[in-house]
Amino acid sequence: MRRTVFVLIISALISCKNNSKENTSGVKESISTIEVVVSQNDLQIANKNGEPNYIFLEQRDKNSAIADISKLIYFDDKIIILDTQSNKVFLFDNSGNFISEIGRAGKGPGEFLRVSDILISKPDSCIELLDAGSQKILRMDKQFNYFTSINLPFFCQNFHKSIQGEYWFFTNNQANTSKDTKESFNIIKADENVENLSFFIPIQEHMKDLVIATPYSFTNSVNASIFALPLENTLYSIHNDTVTRKYVIDFGENNLPLKYIEPLKKIETTNFPERFNILNQINKTDYAYMIHSVFETDHHVYFQFQRDKKVYGTLLNKDDWQYKTGIIPPLFGQPVYFTNNQISTVIYPHNLSGVASDSSKGELELLLSKVRENDNPIIKQIMIE
Repeated sequence: MRRTVFVLIISALISCKNNSKENTSGVKESISTIEVVVSQNDLQIANKNGEPNYIFLEQRDKNSAIADISKLIYFDDKIIILDTQSNKVFLFDNSGNFISEIGRAGKGPGEFLRVSDILISKPDSCIELLDAGSQKILRMDKQFNYFTSINLPFFCQNFHKSIQGEYWFFTNNQANTSKDTKESFNIIKADENVENLSFFIPIQEHMKDLVIATPYSFTNSVNASIFALPLENTLYSIHNDTVTRKYVIDFGENNLPLKYIEPLKKIETTNFPERFNILNQINKTDYAYMIHSVFETDHHVYFQFQRDKKVYGTLLNKDDWQYKTGIIPPLFGQPVYFTNNQISTVIYPHNLSGVASDSSKGELELLLSKVRENDNPIIKQIMIE
């Protein structure tokens, strides 16, 4: 589990009680409210009839050492792992045996400066790497051989590719002007050649370059994406040709009052010390805020949020609109991949020594017997109810 941190500061909030039809530049309004009563109990979403499965990722040497799992993809009996902290992409088999790196850092053909996202192209099963450092997409075949690249006329952090081959780029409040527009947007749509651009959700001036430092604010499912923006209680969806303001999270009496947000709008964007000071005041409250780690499948919506310096999780069953919520347990891990009946999380061995929980004593002993403090992360696969 990781706490969400900020790069610079976040300076706006859309109240989760506000269902007004605001003009959001091409965004469709189809809102369902998820009412969450915050629970102080641990989050319990595992199927009681199924035991978790663990994949211990092999670490042969320093070249196969993983610092952080920023994204995980299961692909053709293999596991692809993006590590943005080390600026590497790794390939493992489904048992956790290390195979190789995919691509490498550099300035030559097929090399990247700073890889920020990866995906599997649905039309042709190619592997695509988003190089935020040089603003381009690297394309590789199923054998992970580089064959072409596409230059991007703007900055972005994450991307999604539809079955039809269209790209959707997520900028996470970072400035991204191009020859087509002098305004910055959070979502940019493009054809397969990154031409014929369309823009969605303009970034307000006081929000530019104020982002959440978590790689799970924008996640992909089979043919859709779900994402959250800093300090909004809204989940947006991308499906087919539409960006939709889809879910509003209502924490009731735990909603963050606007009185904590309004001062941020009155401060110059360059006054970082004062903005950090206001954010620290928000961190000290016991209100729910900062939705992150968002995932959606056909049957579930999952998200995490912060309250009272703790991280909480909520799993909504869309079939009956019932949900489970609670504090993330010490050995739950950071969610990285969802299917309709299983969640994959990541546990970092260097965090195990600080775990003290009677309820997870057996699991803790098992993990400690398998790994050392500096070993690669553990993938935990949990069957969900």
